[in-house]
Amino acid sequence: MDTMDSDRTPGTARPGGRLRRVAGGRQRVVKVRLSAHEEEWLVPKAAVMGISVQRLLVESAMAGGPGSVRLRRTMSEEFLAARRDVHGAAVNLNQLARLGNEHGQAPGGVVAAVARFSEAQERLSGLAEQIVSELNGPVGAEAE
Repeated sequence: MDTMDSDRTPGTARPGGRLRRVAGGRQRVVKVRLSAHEEEWLVPKAAVMGISVQRLLVESAMAGGPGSVRLRRTMSEEFLAARRDVHGAAVNLNQLARLGNEHGQAPGGVVAAVARFSEAQERLSGLAEQIVSELNGPVGAEAE
Protein backbone atom coordinates (compact mmCIF):
# COMPACT_ATOMS: atom_id res chain seq x y z
CA MET A 1 0.00 0.00 0.00
CA ASP A 2 1.46 3.36 -0.95
CA THR A 3 1.08 6.54 1.13
CA MET A 4 -1.70 7.83 -1.12
CA ASP A 5 -3.96 4.94 -0.07
CA SER A 6 -3.77 5.98 3.59
CA ASP A 7 -5.11 9.46 2.67
CA ARG A 8 -8.10 8.14 0.78
CA THR A 9 -11.60 8.22 2.14
CA PRO A 10 -13.06 4.71 2.00
CA GLY A 11 -15.00 4.24 -1.21
CA THR A 12 -13.32 7.07 -3.08
CA ALA A 13 -11.05 6.85 -6.08
CA ARG A 14 -8.68 9.48 -4.70
CA PRO A 15 -8.44 11.73 -1.62
CA GLY A 16 -11.46 14.03 -1.58
CA GLY A 17 -12.26 12.84 -5.08
CA ARG A 18 -14.98 11.01 -6.91
CA LEU A 19 -16.50 7.81 -5.64
CA ARG A 20 -15.34 4.50 -7.03
CA ARG A 21 -17.49 3.13 -9.81
CA VAL A 22 -20.33 0.80 -8.96
CA ALA A 23 -21.36 -1.88 -11.43
CA GLY A 24 -24.35 -0.51 -13.35
CA GLY A 25 -23.70 3.00 -12.03
CA ARG A 26 -25.68 4.94 -9.47
CA GLN A 27 -29.11 5.26 -11.02
CA ARG A 28 -31.11 6.64 -8.10
CA VAL A 29 -31.53 10.37 -7.55
CA VAL A 30 -32.89 11.86 -4.34
CA LYS A 31 -33.71 15.56 -4.11
CA VAL A 32 -33.61 17.28 -0.74
CA ARG A 33 -34.98 20.76 -0.16
CA LEU A 34 -33.09 22.81 2.39
CA SER A 35 -33.95 25.98 4.23
CA ALA A 36 -31.43 28.83 4.02
CA HIS A 37 -30.40 28.06 7.61
CA GLU A 38 -29.81 24.37 6.83
CA GLU A 39 -27.76 25.26 3.78
CA GLU A 40 -25.67 27.77 5.76
CA TRP A 41 -24.95 25.00 8.25
CA LEU A 42 -24.24 22.16 5.79
CA VAL A 43 -22.16 23.88 3.10
CA PRO A 44 -19.22 24.86 5.36
CA LYS A 45 -19.17 21.38 6.96
CA ALA A 46 -19.03 19.72 3.54
CA ALA A 47 -16.35 22.17 2.35
CA VAL A 48 -14.12 21.44 5.36
CA MET A 49 -14.41 17.73 4.60
CA GLY A 50 -13.77 18.29 0.90
CA ILE A 51 -17.03 16.62 -0.15
CA SER A 52 -20.34 17.72 -1.60
CA VAL A 53 -23.37 18.46 0.56
CA GLN A 54 -25.05 15.45 -1.02
CA ARG A 55 -22.16 13.16 -0.05
CA LEU A 56 -22.17 14.63 3.49
CA LEU A 57 -25.88 13.81 3.84
CA VAL A 58 -25.43 10.26 2.53
CA GLU A 59 -22.41 9.50 4.72
CA SER A 60 -24.04 11.06 7.78
CA ALA A 61 -27.21 9.06 7.31
CA MET A 62 -25.36 5.81 6.74
CA ALA A 63 -22.68 6.34 9.41
CA GLY A 64 -24.24 4.07 11.99
CA GLY A 65 -26.85 2.36 9.86
CA PRO A 66 -30.60 2.75 10.24
CA GLY A 67 -30.39 1.80 13.92
CA SER A 68 -28.21 4.82 14.58
CA VAL A 69 -30.82 7.20 13.16
CA ARG A 70 -33.52 5.54 15.24
CA LEU A 71 -31.32 5.69 18.36
CA ARG A 72 -30.61 9.42 17.88
CA ARG A 73 -34.31 10.14 17.40
CA THR A 74 -35.26 8.11 20.49
CA MET A 75 -32.59 9.81 22.59
CA SER A 76 -33.74 13.20 21.39
CA GLU A 77 -37.36 12.44 22.28
CA GLU A 78 -36.33 11.15 25.72
CA PHE A 79 -34.19 14.23 26.34
CA LEU A 80 -37.03 16.61 25.42
CA ALA A 81 -39.47 14.65 27.62
CA ALA A 82 -37.02 14.85 30.54
CA ARG A 83 -36.63 18.59 29.95
CA ARG A 84 -40.43 19.00 30.06
CA ASP A 85 -40.51 17.02 33.32
CA VAL A 86 -37.89 19.30 34.89
CA HIS A 87 -39.80 22.37 33.73
CA GLY A 88 -43.11 21.03 35.08
CA ALA A 89 -41.59 20.10 38.44
CA ALA A 90 -39.90 23.52 38.68
CA VAL A 91 -43.21 25.30 37.94
CA ASN A 92 -44.97 23.24 40.64
CA LEU A 93 -42.21 23.98 43.13
CA ASN A 94 -42.38 27.69 42.29
CA GLN A 95 -46.16 27.71 42.84
CA LEU A 96 -45.74 26.02 46.21
CA ALA A 97 -43.06 28.54 47.19
CA ARG A 98 -45.39 31.39 46.22
CA LEU A 99 -48.18 29.91 48.35
CA GLY A 100 -45.78 29.47 51.25
CA ASN A 101 -44.67 33.10 51.01
CA GLU A 102 -48.26 34.34 50.86
CA HIS A 103 -49.43 32.31 53.86
CA GLY A 104 -46.26 32.33 55.94
CA GLN A 105 -45.95 28.54 56.12
CA ALA A 106 -44.90 25.73 53.81
CA PRO A 107 -47.91 24.16 52.07
CA GLY A 108 -48.35 20.40 51.93
CA GLY A 109 -46.62 18.66 49.06
CA VAL A 110 -43.36 20.61 49.14
CA VAL A 111 -41.29 17.55 50.03
CA ALA A 112 -42.88 15.52 47.24
CA ALA A 113 -42.43 18.41 44.75
CA VAL A 114 -38.74 18.72 45.64
CA ALA A 115 -38.32 14.95 45.21
CA ARG A 116 -40.05 15.06 41.78
CA PHE A 117 -37.83 17.96 40.72
CA SER A 118 -34.67 16.14 41.88
CA GLU A 119 -35.67 12.95 40.05
CA ALA A 120 -36.45 14.87 36.85
CA GLN A 121 -33.18 16.80 37.04
CA GLU A 122 -31.18 13.59 37.61
CA ARG A 123 -32.91 11.96 34.62
CA LEU A 124 -32.12 14.98 32.44
CA SER A 125 -28.48 15.02 33.57
CA GLY A 126 -28.14 11.29 32.92
CA LEU A 127 -29.54 11.64 29.41
CA ALA A 128 -27.26 14.61 28.70
CA GLU A 129 -24.24 12.57 29.79
CA GLN A 130 -25.41 9.66 27.62
CA ILE A 131 -25.75 11.94 24.59
CA VAL A 132 -22.32 13.49 25.16
CA SER A 133 -20.86 10.00 25.60
CA GLU A 134 -22.40 8.88 22.30
CA LEU A 135 -20.94 11.91 20.55
CA ASN A 136 -17.53 12.29 22.19
CA GLY A 137 -16.86 9.29 24.39
CA PRO A 138 -17.46 9.07 28.14
CA VAL A 139 -17.79 12.33 30.10
CA GLY A 140 -14.57 13.12 31.90
CA ALA A 141 -12.53 10.65 29.87
CA GLU A 142 -8.97 11.75 29.26
CA ALA A 143 -7.96 12.42 25.66
CA GLU A 144 -5.56 9.77 24.50
